[in-house]
Parts: sequence; C-alpha cells; structure tokens
Amino acid sequence: MRSKMCFLTLLLIISVLLFAAKKPDWVENNGFSQKHPDNLYIVGFGLATGNDLAERKLGAEQYAKTDLSSRFLTKIQSELLTTESETNLDYDSQIKSTITSQTNLTLIGLKTEFYEDKKITYALAILKIVPALKNYQNHLNGLSKEINGYLANADKLEKSGDLKTALSLYRKTFPLFIELGETQAILNLLRGKDPFKELESVYQQSSISQSEVESRIQKLIRGDLRSISSASISLSEQLSEQISDRKISLLVFPFTFQETDFCSEFSAYFLDDITRELTGKFTVLSDNAPGANKAAQLTGNYRLDGGKCRIQAVITDPKSGKKMAAAAVVLDKSIIKNSGVALVPRNFEQAMEDGKIFLSKDVISGKLSVEAWTNKGNRNIIFKEGDESTLLVRVNKPCYLQVLYHLADGMRILMYNNLYIDVSKVNMVYSLPDTFYVAPPFGVERWQIFANTERFPEVLVKTQIIDGEKYEDVLAEDIEKFTMATRGMKKKKPEIQMAEKTITLTTMRR
Repeated sequence: MRSKMCFLTLLLIISVLLFAAKKPDWVENNGFSQKHPDNLYIVGFGLATGNDLAERKLGAEQYAKTDLSSRFLTKIQSELLTTESETNLDYDSQIKSTITSQTNLTLIGLKTEFYEDKKITYALAILKIVPALKNYQNHLNGLSKEINGYLANADKLEKSGDLKTALSLYRKTFPLFIELGETQAILNLLRGKDPFKELESVYQQSSISQSEVESRIQKLIRGDLRSISSASISLSEQLSEQISDRKISLLVFPFTFQETDFCSEFSAYFLDDITRELTGKFTVLSDNAPGANKAAQLTGNYRLDGGKCRIQAVITDPKSGKKMAAAAVVLDKSIIKNSGVALVPRNFEQAMEDGKIFLSKDVISGKLSVEAWTNKGNRNIIFKEGDESTLLVRVNKPCYLQVLYHLADGMRILMYNNLYIDVSKVNMVYSLPDTFYVAPPFGVERWQIFANTERFPEVLVKTQIIDGEKYEDVLAEDIEKFTMATRGMKKKKPEIQMAEKTITLTTMRR
C-alpha cells in the first residue's frame, strides 16, 4: 500500500513539474531565443493547431523547416536583386534560376524542439552553424563523388554501345548537379559570403559539365523537340524514369522566369501541359487537396539564351528538401513565339525594380511575426482573369495590419490601414474581410503586408482614373520612401514590434 502511495505521489510531482514547465522564450518571440544567438544558429519557427497531436506535431515541424529554408531563400533572392552578377557562365545562371524556383532547400543536421499549449504545437527547427559547415562540406564532397561515378560508368556504357543504360545514368546526375550548386550556396551563406561564390570551382570537380551531359543526352535521344507539348512529354518521361514509386503524390507549381519568382503566359500554358502528362504517371494533387502539404513538389524554371529556351524541372521531397528527380529540355524560342504565348512576364522591368525595395537587406525581423498566403499559396502563383483571390494571414501577437496591393501598371492601392488582429485571432489563420476578383491590368503584382504592435499613421492617398476606371485609395507617396519610412518607425521607437511580408503573384488573361 505504501509503495502504491509513493508511486502516486511521484506521478503527482511529475505532473506538477510538467504543468509548471516554463514556456520557452522562442514560443513568445517568433523563434528568437537567448539560447540560440544568430551568430551561432539559424532557426525556423512553426506552429500547428488541431485535435490530433501527431498531426499537429508533424505540421509544426514542417512549417518550422520551411521557415528555416525560406531564410536562406530570402537571402539568395535579395542577393540576386540587389547585386550585379559577376559572370554569365551557363552553370552559374542555371543554379541561380533553379534555387530561386525552389520552395524547400536540402536541410542537413537539423534538430527540432517542441512545445504544447492549448491544442497548439510550436516547433523550432535548429541548425547549429559550426557543425553544419562540416556536414554540408561532407555532403558536397559526397555529391561530387557520386556524380563522377555515374558519369564514368555512363561514358563507358556509351562507348560500349549500351546507350539505354548510359542515358539512364546520365539522367541520374541531374538532381545531383542541382543539389551540388544548392549545397555550395548554403555553405557560402553559413560562412557569411555571397551565396554564388565558388560555384565555378565546385562544378569543375565534375569530369563532365552539366551542359555537356545535356548535350550527350540530346545526342543519344537523336531528335530535336519541335513543340511545347513534346517538351512536356520529354520532361515527364525523364522525371518518372528517376522515381520508381509511382504512388507518390505530386504538387505541381508554375514554372518561373530565369532568376526571378515571376510567372508568365508561358508559365500558365506549360503548367497545364506538363500537369496533363504527369497525371498518367503520378497522383497529381490540386493546391487545396487533402495531403497537399505532404506531397512531393515539382518546381521549375525556364531561361532564354539567344534563340533557345531551356526548361528545367525538379521534384523535391518537402520534408528533407532532397532532390528526388530533375530533368531539362531545350526548345527553339521561335516555337514558343509562334504559339502566341508570351515568354517574358509583363511589366518585368518595373517588377525587378520594385523587388529591390521589398527584398532589401533592411527587411524587418523581430519578435512579432506575420505569415501570409493567398488562396493559391505564397510562392509561384498565377491568377487568371475572373479568379477569386483572398489573402490569409497569421500573427503571433495582437497587432495592426497595413496592407498594400501593387498593380502591374505601377499603382499602389492601400487595401487596409490599421486592421486590428485581436487576441482571439492570434496564432490562427485569418482571412482578410474582402474577396478580390482578378481584372486588368495584368502582369507581376504583389501584396505587401506590414504588422505593428502600435497603430500606423494615416497614409496619404488619392483617387485616380485610368482608362475610365476609378481607383480610390491610391498611394500618393513614392513606394520606396513609403516603405523606408514605415520600416523607420521601428528605429525611431525601438519598443515598437514590427514585421513585414511580401507575396509575389502573376495575373493574366484567361
């Protein structure tokens, strides 16, 4: 009896200790923690709600990993927009394009912490910089060795006449080449360098370049592609050949243009075409389908080089960021032009200039966080004329939102100023009150969302009439001055907590 009482007492003590466990500071501070200073760690923060503990934990962990990955991606995009490229070498351009189109990067050696609170699971993905440097260097060396092994065997088989097996081995190097460049970019960021330094020396470690591999594949296939449809067929066949499990679910994103996250008419056309081809080979899911967040992700980009258009596709495991398959094809640009489909996104130059403002290195980061999505996600997004568009946000503290929409013609519309998110909506996905319908002008457009623990000042707006259409609440101030002034509020009042999020999307005629 006494031993039973002691056991019950022990259980009570353990329960009290667990209940009284102090909430980690990173839960309150958007992943920021005294235990993980940013000179020693890179962290990602995520949370998930729901009744199923296992599902919450899995979801929170995935969000945290995606957040950590996006920290690298944001730095890479910022570098691309704010600095001039020092080289126009083919592999350099290819890897820049490929990384920019990704939704997740390969993450090695992560540790994850969790915290439970009222049916909310919080997760912190932690990458310790010093051991990560060694891990990524080892991974880089391993990739180089694996690539050279495939290439040596493929070369022997090609010379012996076994062209089918040689072709298969050449294609297996594609995802490895992509991961090689990506790994070097991450290594550079961990070292505090330009992400694209030393790419040349890394690729020179391979006995045959990726471009040469593509040339050999084209020679073995013995045929030029003569239509957009044939490019879709070729890519889908190459990708399916590399993945033995036909039961995998696949989420297909629009292909982006060169080193940007912009889409175009060609992106939309090619998305429909390749999705149709892949549907016979995999379980292709729509954006909002159950399990879409766990599905493998197909992303891609296309580059213009003289009279050619190179199209590349990559399938990525969303959990690890590992590249499961990759492929590329080259089309004559004239084939696409003759189809009447535009390759270059509308308002491209203006969108690039705006991007330098939105992705400047002065972007706000702090204890207040704001996440944002459209009803079609937050990366590689296309809306067509007449589509409904909604904006969803999630914040970790009560705050005020200021929301601008940047139209393709350069107008900036103040959609909300001082929209208050109260405590009942904290850590919940909240749909902003209005639904928007896509209409002209078309091109690259953006949502810009500011969050502030104090009210924003009044914004100077005007009414403007364009092509007979009346637009109210048009921002009267220059966007660069406006953005810098808003960010400057935090500098004037350090006690203010602020956050910022920008979503790029492309609108077009149906």
